[in-house]
Amino acid sequence: MNYKELLKDIKDNNIGELYLVYGEEYLLSSMMVKNLKKALVDESFEQFNYHKIDDKNTTADDIISQCETMPFMSEKRMVLIVDYPLLANTGGNEKDGDKLIEYLNSPNKSTCLVFISKTIDKKRRLYKNIAKNGSLVECAKLERKDLERWITKRIRISGKTIDKKAMDLFIEGMDYLGKDSKMTLGDIENETEKLISLGGNDRIITQEEVEKIMVKSMESNIFKMLDHIGTGNLKDGLEILDYLFDSGEPAIKILSMIVRQFRIMYQCKILKMKGYSTENIASLTGLRTFMVNNALRQSRRFDFDKLKKAYNRCARIDILLKSSRADPKVLLELLLYDFR
Repeated sequence: MNYKELLKDIKDNNIGELYLVYGEEYLLSSMMVKNLKKALVDESFEQFNYHKIDDKNTTADDIISQCETMPFMSEKRMVLIVDYPLLANTGGNEKDGDKLIEYLNSPNKSTCLVFISKTIDKKRRLYKNIAKNGSLVECAKLERKDLERWITKRIRISGKTIDKKAMDLFIEGMDYLGKDSKMTLGDIENETEKLISLGGNDRIITQEEVEKIMVKSMESNIFKMLDHIGTGNLKDGLEILDYLFDSGEPAIKILSMIVRQFRIMYQCKILKMKGYSTENIASLTGLRTFMVNNALRQSRRFDFDKLKKAYNRCARIDILLKSSRADPKVLLELLLYDFR
């Protein structure tokens, strides 16, 4: 199930005895665990009816002992296990796993056992047993409409609102929805807090405020840097490169993202020439529609010959970064000069 289905079960008071909450959005996973706890555990009796285990050396006997403890002045008790090794790619005692699986086949009905894991291995026996006897809750990246709701809710809680253009700019600039983006809801949360703080007492967050506050993602910075270079604005392009280095980004990573952007431009440009619509290009490349539109707009400043030369120049800089003692920043500055 996904997080929405879990929230519905909680609302309907249809809570089971066993859950594994996992996925790339650990913040969302943590929130789902908090929702379970709020529904199951009375704060007045939390010390009796809630137990959290985050020790990697915890044994199955420890877990089972907690699970078999009866609740106090309540129908249910909750036991939370954080990043249990037997659910990860490696680690854990398999004999312990056998004991725990035996318990899960016939659990104490008055205990809700919840595992929360950042990473899981679906081949492990414990995972398969939880899938059989309990509920798997995957907290994957949010879709666009859910991400917008998430941001809107946090802004509304602060007593503010955000207009549509500002929201679109914020979401696209953060590039959370990008195919290869490593950005998480935690990052979105941090940037939203900055956005809320910037406006002071102003109740409406505008596009201008978003442009001022938003710390661009690596993808967005690379896109804007090449945009500046494509229009002959070398000064602003170099300023973004300076920002990336000042932020601690390694040269090889910056170069790889430059190559990626040129590859996206080339793919979108050639598919457009073949008559594909923006939506079809997005489907074929796995990119978001707005990213395709941006790449097509940017690629007008780079014909195929220029793209080919840029790609070859990137390949030479890659060799120099890995084999020479030249200053990496100087090499990338020279690369931008060549793109003009």
